[in-house]
Amino acid sequence: MTTLAVNFENRVSSQEIEIATAKNDAARDAIHVDEIHARVFDASAIASGFISAAFIAKLRFLAVLVKQEGQRQLAAPHRRR
Repeated sequence: MTTLAVNFENRVSSQEIEIATAKNDAARDAIHVDEIHARVFDASAIASGFISAAFIAKLRFLAVLVKQEGQRQLAAPHRRR
C-alpha cells in the first residue's frame, strides 16, 4: 500500500520523505498533546483534541481514521489555531 501525505507547503509527499523529515526536525520533538478524545466505530474512528509546541500556538485537531487491512489509517486530518 502506498501512503501519500500533503506537507506544510501543500505539496504531495511520500511516507518515506515525511519520516525522514520528522527524524531530522528537532522542533517536532517539542510537540505536546494537551488533550485527546477518541470515538471508535466499527470501521472508523474520530480523534480530536489540542496540541501545543514552542514553535506554534496551541492547535485544535480533528482526525478521521478508517480501518483498512485490519489497521486504522489516517483519512482526513484537520487542524486550526
